[in-house]
Amino acid sequence: MTERFLRAVDGVVTLSQPVSEVLSAWHPHTLFHPLYDHLASAVGQKEARRKLGLDDKAHVHLFFGLIRPYKGLHVLLEALARLPKDHVLVVAGECYGSWEPYAKLIAQHRLENRVVVHNEFIDDRDVPVYFAAADNLVLPYVEASQSGVTALALHHERKVIASDVGDLSNSIVPELTGRLVPPSNISALSEAMSKPWLAQSADIDAAFKQIKKRLSWSEWAAQLTQQVESDSSAAR
Repeated sequence: MTERFLRAVDGVVTLSQPVSEVLSAWHPHTLFHPLYDHLASAVGQKEARRKLGLDDKAHVHLFFGLIRPYKGLHVLLEALARLPKDHVLVVAGECYGSWEPYAKLIAQHRLENRVVVHNEFIDDRDVPVYFAAADNLVLPYVEASQSGVTALALHHERKVIASDVGDLSNSIVPELTGRLVPPSNISALSEAMSKPWLAQSADIDAAFKQIKKRLSWSEWAAQLTQQVESDSSAAR
């Protein structure tokens, strides 16, 4: 059924390069999904932290989105426990399944004062506050093909510390827009979270702009136009 459907369409839009590679067996024309550009602008970091009750001087790490076992929150909590007490974690998103395993880890490592939990659906209008408050996003996925949360991080120009799985590396320029670590490696994740960012601000800004341009709607439209023109020429 999948093969018949793919052979019947003129093109496919995918969320990641690995998915494009799988589909290429049936369909040679695949396009990336561009970054959303209609999202609200971020508030200032100081104001965002005030709204979330966070210390201005803290190192704030953000875990955002639906909470599922494969997303590795348990790995992140273990990594946080190895960091100095001024490193805090904001967990924002609804837990699918039991929260109890995470609550036990928080209690076991005495992280109650270092983990801010908003176990609920996050409304679109509140999303900018979480990203503005954070120093970086952490995606400690055990496995994944891609993550829509990286698009939010790119939009708000927040660095991403992520497991090197699936297509997560596609939006990370090492030491500029983020860092990659082996999946389920607590030591590597802890080190990546604690290591200072030494790159110049201008280089970081340039890296974000380059990625956002590559994944922009204008670039998507240009590639789509090229594909349509190519198909039209071939059909003549």
